[in-house]
Amino acid sequence: MMRQVEEPKERYDSKMRSIASGGETLGEGLLKWGREVMELEINESYGQTGTER
Repeated sequence: MMRQVEEPKERYDSKMRSIASGGETLGEGLLKWGREVMELEINESYGQTGTER
């Protein structure tokens, strides 16, 4: 949703330095947007969501 806002960093006066994301891969486009527009790193995390017996 933030990608649809013009100049989100200036509009919201964001002080974020990084964001953690879990689940689906975000894609290079969104990671690049985070670096260039929001001036932050989006850190993707992954791991097992269940175990087998």
